[in-house]
Amino acid sequence: MSHYLPGYFWLIERSRRLGYDSRAIIARYDEHVEDVLVNVFYALSLRSLARLTGEQTYADRAARTEQALVDLCWDEERGLFFDLAGRDHSPLRVSTWSSLAPLAVPTLPEEIARRLIEDQLLHPLRYRARYGIPSVSMEEHSFQAGWHLFRCWRGPAWINTVWLLVPALRRFGYDREADRIVSSCVELVERHGFREYYNPLNGEGLAARRFGWSTLLVDLLPAVADRGTDAGDTPFLGSIPNELWSMSTEAVAEAQRRLTRHAPAVRLWRR
Repeated sequence: MSHYLPGYFWLIERSRRLGYDSRAIIARYDEHVEDVLVNVFYALSLRSLARLTGEQTYADRAARTEQALVDLCWDEERGLFFDLAGRDHSPLRVSTWSSLAPLAVPTLPEEIARRLIEDQLLHPLRYRARYGIPSVSMEEHSFQAGWHLFRCWRGPAWINTVWLLVPALRRFGYDREADRIVSSCVELVERHGFREYYNPLNGEGLAARRFGWSTLLVDLLPAVADRGTDAGDTPFLGSIPNELWSMSTEAVAEAQRRLTRHAPAVRLWRR
C-alpha cells in the first residue's frame, strides 16, 4: 500500500482526468496490473450470476477468465500464479496469498491445484504457519508477521483468506490440514476475539476489534465439528457464540448512544 506517498495522489488525478476509463488508462500508462485475486473473484462472481439467473453467458465468461488465469498467470517453474504488470504483462514474482487464490476456482486443473497445496500452502517455510494462512510467503524478504500502519497485507493471517482456501483443501482430500487451519483460527478467536488480522507466528490479534468479515470463521466450523479431530487439535468453540453476541450488543449500545447524543437537538428542532 502506497497511498501515503505523493505519487499515489498523482495516479488518482491522472486517472480522474481520463474519466477513470480503464481502457484509456491502460493505453496511456504502464502503472496497471492484471491482478490474480481480482480475476478469481470476478470468475467466482460470474459463476454465482450464472446459478442465480440460469444464463449460460455468465458461465462462459467465467470459464474464459479461469482459462486466462492458467494461460497467462501460471508460472510453471515457480509453481505459482503471478500478477501481470504494464502493457508488456511483466510477472510480479512475489509469492502472496493471491498466488494461491485460484485454488478457489472450480475448473483449476488438479495437477496445478495439488502443486499449489503441497509445494506452497503446506510447505513449512512458506504458508504452513502455526496460525491461519500468512498473506505473504514466510520465505519472502518482504514478509512481516506483525502490525504495520500502511502494510497490513505483508504477512498477517486473515480469516477471509482461510475461508476462501480451506474448501479447496477439502475438495482435494487434505481434510486433516483443513481441520488444523480452522482449529488454529478458532484458537485465535478464543484468545483475542474477532480481530481484523492476526500474527501467523505467535497468534497475536492485530488492528481492528470485532471485525465483521472475520466472522466468516463460523461458516467453516461445521466441517470441523462433523468430522472430528485428534484430541490435540480439538477446537474450543465455547466463546465464539458469546463473541458474536457481544458484537451485536455492542452495536446496539453504540446506536443507542448516538441517538441519545442527538436527542436534545431533535427536541429543540421540534419546538
